[in-house]
Amino acid sequence: MNWDQIKGNWKQVAGKAQEQWGKLTKDDLDVVAG
Repeated sequence: MNWDQIKGNWKQVAGKAQEQWGKLTKDDLDVVAG
């Protein structure tokens, strides 16, 4: 998966990341998204 695919599906990717690593907050994911 490349960055363009991740950006296009960010909400889905972020949701899966949050499920995988429950410590991540929405703020953490917003920082990653830029």
